[in-house]
Amino acid sequence: MFNLFKKKVTVEEFGHQMWLFCCDCAEKFCLDYRPQLQAAGYLKNPTADRLFMEEAMRLHLWIISRALGNEDRNILDMLHNHAHGLNFVNSRTLSDLYEIYDHAAIKSDDLRGKGIGQPVVAMTALKYLVNDNAYTDCVLEPLVHIDINMTFNAVRKVRSEFIIR
Repeated sequence: MFNLFKKKVTVEEFGHQMWLFCCDCAEKFCLDYRPQLQAAGYLKNPTADRLFMEEAMRLHLWIISRALGNEDRNILDMLHNHAHGLNFVNSRTLSDLYEIYDHAAIKSDDLRGKGIGQPVVAMTALKYLVNDNAYTDCVLEPLVHIDINMTFNAVRKVRSEFIIR
């Protein structure tokens, strides 16, 4: 059924709005979690903090990409065109990180299907956010998990309100 109340936008307009949304979400994420991570002994210097901010951007790019999916490939291309201007210090490519997060999401879905609730994506993300593969502080995992899901759902809701022309 066609919804007459949906807003019509171009791929460029929607992609740009998703980029701005990504930046806003990543900034809020950093502001929300930086104090707790610093109190836990992470993000001790400007380089660690810079990596944290970059990884927050990458995480939110992945969330938006996963929420939109391949059917919105044109929007994703526009979104990623904006991200190419970032100078990531970390050596992992965006596609490498997407693969890591996709694997974590699949594992999370498998566990959920077995009745086991584990914030696998949040646990994985935190390891990259603090640049420490041994990160195991479980206090923030549920909060980050909720944050990821809320962002994912927000992207899906916004996408449902637009027709891309």
